[in-house]
Amino acid sequence: MGLFKNPWRFVAVLGLLLALSSPARAAAAVPPQASQAVKQALLIFQNNLSSTNLDWWLKAKAMVALSGGLARIGNGEASRLMARNAIAEITAVHTGPAPLGFGAGPLYAELAQSFAELGDGKTAAGLINMANEELNREAKAAKDGRNSRAAVLPFLAKTAATLGQGEIARQMVEASHAAINDSLSPRELVSILVQLAIVETRIGMVGAAAMDRDRALALVAKLSNSSDRALAEAQVSRLLVEMKQLDLAPVHQAKAIEAYNQSTEESNRNSIMAQRSLATLAIAQGRGGDPQSARATLNALVETVSASKNPFEQFLGLLAIAEASIESGL
Repeated sequence: MGLFKNPWRFVAVLGLLLALSSPARAAAAVPPQASQAVKQALLIFQNNLSSTNLDWWLKAKAMVALSGGLARIGNGEASRLMARNAIAEITAVHTGPAPLGFGAGPLYAELAQSFAELGDGKTAAGLINMANEELNREAKAAKDGRNSRAAVLPFLAKTAATLGQGEIARQMVEASHAAINDSLSPRELVSILVQLAIVETRIGMVGAAAMDRDRALALVAKLSNSSDRALAEAQVSRLLVEMKQLDLAPVHQAKAIEAYNQSTEESNRNSIMAQRSLATLAIAQGRGGDPQSARATLNALVETVSASKNPFEQFLGLLAIAEASIESGL
C-alpha cells in the first residue's frame, strides 16, 4: 500500500496532477521545459517514491524537493499541499535517525526557501526558526550535526535575505562561520563558502564575501578528484557571476567543463553530484550572459538524467533541470 493510503492523500496527489496540467496555474514566465520536468518528477514520486517500504527521510526529502519544484513553476497551491504532507512525514514518530543532510533541520530549511519563492514570508520565517532550532539540536546530539548546521545555515541566511531580513541573514552567516570545523571535507567547505559569499554579496558584506571567495578559490585549486572539482568550479563560477566578476567566471566555467569530462571516466562517479555540477554550471553561464553555452550544458544535464536508471536520481535530476532552466533564463 502506498503512502497515500488515506483517501484524502490520494485525492491530494490526483489534484496535484490536475493542477499541474492547467496552464493557468503556472507562472507566465516559466519555460515549458521546466514545467514538463516537474510534471515528470511528480509522476516518478507517485509511482516510485511514495511507498511505505521506503525510509521516512527519503520520502520526506522527495516531498520537500517536489514542493520546491512546484513553487518554482508558480504552482503555489500544489506546492503548499506537498509541503504540508512533507511536514506531516517529518513530524511523525520514526524508529531511526536520518542520515546527514536528511534530518528535520535541512528539510525545514528547504521548505523555507519554497515558501519564500511563493511570497509567503510569514510561513517562510516560521520555517527558518524551526530549521534553526532543529539544527541546534542536531549539532548538540552528534558531531555530524555540527557539519550539517554549517552547511545549511547559509541557505537559511539566503532565505532571510530574500525576505528582506538582513540582520537575521547576517546573524546566520556569522553562525555558519562559527560552525565551520576541520572535519569538513574541502569540497564541502567550498560549497559552504560559496553560499556564504553569495549571501554576503546580497546583504552588503562585501569584504566578507571577498574573503570567502578567496578561501574557496584556494581550496578548489587543491582538489584532486574530478567530480569534486567539477562541482566546486561550477559553484565558484556561479559566485563570480553573482559578484559581477564576469571576466573571471568563464575561466572557471571552462575548468568545470574540463573536470566534468574527466569525471565521466570515473567508475565510482556520483550521479547526483554530476547533475548538480551541470545545473549549477548552466545557471552560471545563463546569468553570466552566455545563453548558448547554458543551453548546451542544460542539454547535457537532460541526457545525464535520461540515462539514469535510479528513480530517486531521475527525480532529483528532473527538478534540477527545472531549476536550471528557470534560473539560467532559458
